[in-house]
Amino acid sequence: MEYVTDVAKELEQVVAQLKNKHIRMTPQRRAILSYMIQTHNHPTVEEIYHDLLPDWPSLSLATIYNNLSFLVKEGYVNEMKFSDVTSRYDYMGLNGYNHQHIICERCGKIADFAMTKFPRSNRRRP
Repeated sequence: MEYVTDVAKELEQVVAQLKNKHIRMTPQRRAILSYMIQTHNHPTVEEIYHDLLPDWPSLSLATIYNNLSFLVKEGYVNEMKFSDVTSRYDYMGLNGYNHQHIICERCGKIADFAMTKFPRSNRRRP
């Protein structure tokens, strides 16, 4: 999995793309986008809220939901719905990172898993 190494550069490139589409970049949207570029732990809306709240005390859950929905629609973020009720979010990069996710059955942690081809198996399923 290729993670973004220069967060500031990636953020400015996404901001430029959005501005080219005449989309307003609010300070809150910028903060949420920056957070998503930096994180690799597939956060929930509540986790994003909790992490941003110290620097953004007026930020609301609705603002985060609305901005994530927008970023999903624009293709920068992927919404992942698993068996639980809460969605998790993953930054996809400027060109979309092609990867899957694996979930630990013990602790529920989600990790990125990049594999372009799955090996063929001669084993038959039971």
